[in-house]
Amino acid sequence: MTLRELNHTNQPLMGKIKLCSELGPFLSDKRIKLLEAITEYGSLSAAAKSIPMSYKAAWDALDAINNLSEHPLVIKKSGGKHGGGTQLTDYGIGLLSLYRALELEYQQAFEQLKPKINEPCDEQLNVVEFRQLMRRMSLRCSARNQLLGQVVLIDKKSVNCLVKVAISRQLTVNALLSMESVEELNLTLGSEVLCLIKASQVSIRKGADTAKSNTNQFVGRVSRINKGPDNLDISVQLAEQKNLSAIVPSVLEEQLDIKEQCQVAVSFSASAVIICSY
Repeated sequence: MTLRELNHTNQPLMGKIKLCSELGPFLSDKRIKLLEAITEYGSLSAAAKSIPMSYKAAWDALDAINNLSEHPLVIKKSGGKHGGGTQLTDYGIGLLSLYRALELEYQQAFEQLKPKINEPCDEQLNVVEFRQLMRRMSLRCSARNQLLGQVVLIDKKSVNCLVKVAISRQLTVNALLSMESVEELNLTLGSEVLCLIKASQVSIRKGADTAKSNTNQFVGRVSRINKGPDNLDISVQLAEQKNLSAIVPSVLEEQLDIKEQCQVAVSFSASAVIICSY
């Protein structure tokens, strides 16, 4: 069915918006509904059920939202699947109101554009083709850990460069890049970038041991442990509501001796960090 044919049906044409940073998707309609449900229920578990979506998907969504935001939108208070509580910050409430206001304006503009669909054109735009094009233009990254920050140091060596990225007032990520990559990304002090780290590249251990000079290390508390048949998916809450995920083999569960709410050190090498710019 083409857009013109769809316009002649009795089905209304609805527009949807997605708030994005320059580096990618940030707030989709489903995530907005999750935030609204949190304000209503004050519980992540109850909010997830009302959407509906799995508790794990809801938790991961909040981690992504806080990691990509300059200020925390949500404060999570751990206490198990049915305990604790979750609430929006003032910044999150304001952003929620902004989204709904933009959505209303967008729908009104979309209504004004609908008559344009009936204007003659050389090619019929197929709805399926249009959706496929939109998907190609909205590629997502599989890396679980995506941290937004600003470049605060570029230390150029003979071959490689050490790039420091401040992801909050207290946390800095070290990335080891080639000179060519730094030039190709056009990195300068103050550049806004996205740090990508695969969860399988993150090590975790109890306590707060001193890290090696070429290793990123952060201290936090385990907020969730999701046990699978082969791996443990461990979420760690850092300072200022930032989060890191680590995936480790299940056989190491007894050796790690990690429980929810215990203090841990998470680490990953500077060479494991992928920097994305725009």
